[in-house]
Amino acid sequence: MEAVTAVGFALVMGAVVYLLGGMLLRRPG
Repeated sequence: MEAVTAVGFALVMGAVVYLLGGMLLRRPG
């Protein structure tokens, strides 16, 4: 269970960083 939770947490954090990074890199203007 701990391993699955750690992997899920890593995936969520990675997705958040990816989305935030994309927004910053592709800011309008």
